[in-house]
Amino acid sequence: MTFNFLKFYKRSFVLQWLILFSLSAVVIIGLSAYYYYSIQKIEYLRLSTHESNILKIAKTAIEQSLESVEKDLNYLANNQDFKSTIHTPSQEDTERFSQECQLFAFYAKVYDQIRWIDEMGTERIRIDYHQEYPIIRTFQELQNKSNRYYFLETMELSAGKIHYSPFDLNIENGKIEFPYKPMIRISTPIFDKNNKRRGIFIINYLGSELLGKFSLNTSSSHGESMLLNQEGYWLSAPKEEDEWGFMFQNTEANMAFRHSLAWKKILQKTSGQFQNDEGLWSFETVNPLLNATILEESSTDEKEQKYYFKAVTFIPNKVLDAQKEKLLLPILPITGFLLFLASLINFVIIHYRRKESETQQRLLQSYAVIQQMNDPVMITDHGGIITFVNPAAEILAGYTAQELLGKSPNVFKSGKHSKKEYQTLWKTIVSGKVFRGTVINKRKNGELYHEDKTITPIKNEIGEIIGFVSTGKDVTETSLHNKKIEYIAQTDLLTGIHNRYQLQKLYLIELERAQRYSLPFSMILIDIDNFKKINDTYGHDAGDKVLQHLAHIIQKNLRNIDIFARWGGEEFLVLSPNADLNAAKTIAEKLCTVVAKFSFPDVGPVTISLGISTFQDDDSFDSMFKRADSGLYDAKEHGKNRVGEVKND
Repeated sequence: MTFNFLKFYKRSFVLQWLILFSLSAVVIIGLSAYYYYSIQKIEYLRLSTHESNILKIAKTAIEQSLESVEKDLNYLANNQDFKSTIHTPSQEDTERFSQECQLFAFYAKVYDQIRWIDEMGTERIRIDYHQEYPIIRTFQELQNKSNRYYFLETMELSAGKIHYSPFDLNIENGKIEFPYKPMIRISTPIFDKNNKRRGIFIINYLGSELLGKFSLNTSSSHGESMLLNQEGYWLSAPKEEDEWGFMFQNTEANMAFRHSLAWKKILQKTSGQFQNDEGLWSFETVNPLLNATILEESSTDEKEQKYYFKAVTFIPNKVLDAQKEKLLLPILPITGFLLFLASLINFVIIHYRRKESETQQRLLQSYAVIQQMNDPVMITDHGGIITFVNPAAEILAGYTAQELLGKSPNVFKSGKHSKKEYQTLWKTIVSGKVFRGTVINKRKNGELYHEDKTITPIKNEIGEIIGFVSTGKDVTETSLHNKKIEYIAQTDLLTGIHNRYQLQKLYLIELERAQRYSLPFSMILIDIDNFKKINDTYGHDAGDKVLQHLAHIIQKNLRNIDIFARWGGEEFLVLSPNADLNAAKTIAEKLCTVVAKFSFPDVGPVTISLGISTFQDDDSFDSMFKRADSGLYDAKEHGKNRVGEVKND
């Protein structure tokens, strides 16, 4: 038999090509899969973080709305005219205070009713918001509410306590009012000057305003947003027909019925996020009574703990799967192209392996392909010296290849990472492991950028590390977006200073430091005198400018270590570390003087009243705040524009 060399050569060539191509295909598909799952993980993290953040913002909006109602309730219930009215009721006093409540309701535009119900359950004052205008009801129109749950339950409360009714639909003449009118009744017991219980003061808050804020703040959700009561009934739902199921005895229009497993998990924690067979759930708990600003006691009883709402967003798995497919679409053609390219390169390598010069030419072609990649690629030797960068890396960093070759990657250091972090990175890759993480680097022009970086050790055939290949992706825009959301969650957007929730976090940090080193720690509560008059006279825009200028003045005249935040409305709060009572009083008096000397645009002179307190053993935030508030009240009582007398410090 004659040996057919040509046939053998062709068969050997195909076999070698198949083996080499199979290995290349495994690597390319593996890298594509890794890249796909990496960007999928990043996208999932971005999406889940976004959902959590919008819920926190929505929660804050709800709490601020309810807090505003609580403050209005407290203002009216403790109004001196009203105190006089209930102490020695007269028709003239009652009519005068009714007119004040009418004016209050007219400007607020969110209260369906404002009422005083006496200790016998009889309405003594009632303001109804009717056809876009509040109406004072006559004596003949007033009713007895002694058998209503909100009257009975509020009458059992101690002074300063707040009662919240269930969030439900208004009922008129035994029927649900249509169009639907969501309502929350918020009430507090009232006492005359002899501390005798004289009934309750109650505000009917139009819940549509609260639901509107919730919908607005969750409108950017990638899925469905919903607000539920503690029994799992929808107050705001993706489908209108599912809302207010408890009002229509529709027990199936309930999350506990339709999504029982998810609802059980949501009930277990105050906030969180999880994914089950249905999709991605994110949730926050809103408990108005835990944040009530006029409670006398810092502890919360069991009844208060049971009153809450659940703010939830839900992204179905089909939406998540669609997002995964969307991420996969651009990868498939690239992977196909790389496989085709690999098959071509393998063909070239095998066919021209006997011809060294031709093989080198093919390798240069492959090198040119790498040069066209959109993602930055950098190669260093085993000592970390740069030996190669592709054009994408040059564009990202702002350096030319000539400026980088032979240099250390230290040229990209931004100063945003510690020496220990760089040591950990180097220790990881020299041990033969792959480093993955987001780093902040610096461009040639000094600009900072965020890069998702993967650094992989390059090993020779005997396993020795001969260099490192670094691939990256510019994620600056995504990182800055997340930081912006974090800033919004921690900052009062009107004044640019801390909001109350960030201040409460910083309070715990400063308190721990003060206790650890036995240092004094004080609190200064600030309130703008006659601020309502400013708003009524010059308008809310002028009032907002007063708040902004005041925040700037106070911030400018505080110490660097003082923490300054807007507590709410026209109230501000200062935490003064390493300041005893005398030091805090000095700071407060300085602020009072500086503000009084300033002429506010459009408004003129504005004054402030201040109260201070200093940390004592076993103090809590609420107890410190209560003493500062008592000092503030003292300042108001003695003519305003002063620092109030400090009690119990």
